[in-house]
Amino acid sequence: MHEVINLGVSHRAGHILTQFFNCREKQLLDNNDNGCDAKVFLHGTLDGGGQSMSYEPRAVLWDAKNGSGSLGKYQYVSEADYCVDDSKEQELLQSLSQETAGGGDAAGAQVIHTGRRIQRSSYQAALDRNGAVPILERSAAKYWSDYCRMVYGPSSVNELERWYHNAQEPEKAPDYEQLGQRAFESYAVGLEEFRGNCLLRFFEDSLHAQLEQCDSLQGFNVVSEVDNGWGGFSSGMVIELKDELPKVEYFCWGLNEDAEVGGSGTQGRRGRLLEHNRIRATLTMVEESSVYVPLYSVGGLSHWEFGGRVCQAFDSVNMVAGHGVSLAYLVDVLTLADVQRNVVDLVRTDGGREDGFWGRVPRRKAGGRERMGSEVFSQVRIMRSRCGAGAGAGEDADARRRKVLWTDRWAPSDTIPEDYRQLRHVDLGITEKSRDVFLNWQDVVTRQFRYDSDREELKEKLGTLASVYESGWYDDGDEGDDC
Repeated sequence: MHEVINLGVSHRAGHILTQFFNCREKQLLDNNDNGCDAKVFLHGTLDGGGQSMSYEPRAVLWDAKNGSGSLGKYQYVSEADYCVDDSKEQELLQSLSQETAGGGDAAGAQVIHTGRRIQRSSYQAALDRNGAVPILERSAAKYWSDYCRMVYGPSSVNELERWYHNAQEPEKAPDYEQLGQRAFESYAVGLEEFRGNCLLRFFEDSLHAQLEQCDSLQGFNVVSEVDNGWGGFSSGMVIELKDELPKVEYFCWGLNEDAEVGGSGTQGRRGRLLEHNRIRATLTMVEESSVYVPLYSVGGLSHWEFGGRVCQAFDSVNMVAGHGVSLAYLVDVLTLADVQRNVVDLVRTDGGREDGFWGRVPRRKAGGRERMGSEVFSQVRIMRSRCGAGAGAGEDADARRRKVLWTDRWAPSDTIPEDYRQLRHVDLGITEKSRDVFLNWQDVVTRQFRYDSDREELKEKLGTLASVYESGWYDDGDEGDDC
């Protein structure tokens, strides 16, 4: 067994991983593993009689304060510290008030109100009482815990201590102490938060517990936003992880806001800050990961809807790994053993829907004209239907450079939005487009990083990365057509 641990950094990442694990739960209930080893992604524990097994996700989630919604860290281990419904909460407060007034045990006690308790969603309440669950809607899925079908262990649920989630405007970065004066929107702030306040908690509490449950860890999925403070937080995490566990694979998935790379959407203070964060976080992820996948956070979708959309590609990659195909093999197939060329910018589902963020970047102009097309260095199609016993591989007759991998049919959980319940295949690829992005960012660093001490170092790194994705000949000024 070769386990994979999933790390979710940010509220949006929590939605993606929750959708993924809900699909794993459905697979268990349907007894539809088709040779997929559930223990790759789930830790199983036999009951006392050995008649049944309980599963919990191999995951570590980091969110802002209150980002976990109504879910308590130890809620399903011990409910002694949790009021599970409004009536019990009111009874507790009334009893405390009477004891204080009557000189009882609570006399002289000071009641501190830290914030209104977050109510369980109707979906989660139905799950807890083993009842019929309602159909999920956007308004009933504000938190990932509102529709989480699996029970996360205590080591999996983590929150920042002083940065608070904004439930009314979840697109905004967490707010410091809910004062409305400082937001978690800087790469440097996120990096400092991890190193100064969360590093020991992550390794000694969360990660240590997960590693103890693994026999032969093969790698990590790291899912994180990259254009706010979470980009710095996840960068610090991956750097430390790679230092501690250098021989496993790292699949990093970067979530990018709806803004053009180096385009008009990056104007203004906030636009420039997004670009600064994105450049620094992406460079770290590309340097430290085995494969980096930049994804597009579609505007207008709720986090629940976005999680269901991205889960199609995320689930497809991991289902291949669940059938005995190692992450190392996937890395080799995608990169063609070129460890420097590891940005998977092509992420496309059947029907032509593009989920990759860099696919939205216009081609860099040459000689006053925009070049047409991009060189495809490698491409993998993951078919969501079985081909024989075990995950098969072969060449696509329609594309000589395309490798085809077969895995289970797409079996979405009832928490996946209706629009994303059909899937036949997912295409992943590495193309020349990365060169355009890195050169655009090199221009951004030249114009906007004038007072950064590492400005020249960043320009050199971006130029080096751009050269890795070159195909054909380019002149020094990037003018003229390719030869």
